[in-house]
Amino acid sequence: MCDKPDLDPIDLSELARIVRSGDGRGYDSYFHAPREYKDDMECDEAHALANTLNERGFAIDVSTIDKNAQPFPDCVAMMDGVLVGIEVTEFTVDENERRQFKRAMQAGEIRVPEGYNRSTVQRRRNLGNRLATPVPNAADWPFDKFRRKLEVIVQTKETKARDHKARNTFASLDKVFLLIVTDERDLSEKRLDDYLARIELPASEQFDAIYVMMSPQPGGRNSSSQRPVFEVCQRPSTP
Repeated sequence: MCDKPDLDPIDLSELARIVRSGDGRGYDSYFHAPREYKDDMECDEAHALANTLNERGFAIDVSTIDKNAQPFPDCVAMMDGVLVGIEVTEFTVDENERRQFKRAMQAGEIRVPEGYNRSTVQRRRNLGNRLATPVPNAADWPFDKFRRKLEVIVQTKETKARDHKARNTFASLDKVFLLIVTDERDLSEKRLDDYLARIELPASEQFDAIYVMMSPQPGGRNSSSQRPVFEVCQRPSTP
């Protein structure tokens, strides 16, 4: 428990459990956490995006950011007196890629990533702490693979948004943004900037703008949170 009266008490056993959960995953992720924490994590990401957009001239009231009561999008907030939505998703390797990597590593077909060796794997297995998804530092993102992955994410979310729109799920929202967050270690700010500059996605049909946001970077382009944010595309403006 925290002994400082001005700070909220911390359940250290719960914190340790979350750390073990991340260690068990063996790979970076924003959203690898118990389901009950995911809503808060999505709102945290929306909050970070809002801070950056406000620095660029937006007027999102960050104090109003909250989990959306509707199934889509994830979060809502007030902007210029109207309600806007923010759908939050993640850019990382998917479960099939993790399973393929695990099989290839065990078969000796690929090099074990630096800082992660078979003795580490075996030791954890002996301790009964089998790694569920042992892929640390393993995902390389050459340009074509990155582009395909980004296109799949955007197309998937466009389809989801279209389906919800047809059911009138978010008719009350004036604007809807898509936020793609990533902490992939192979995607430095410079590389991500270069990749996105070379990709021309079709204009979004369902989102007013699509953004990619990194984990905190020392000296990142966003001065307040050090969370580099890149605008990928916008919805075409109506005449």
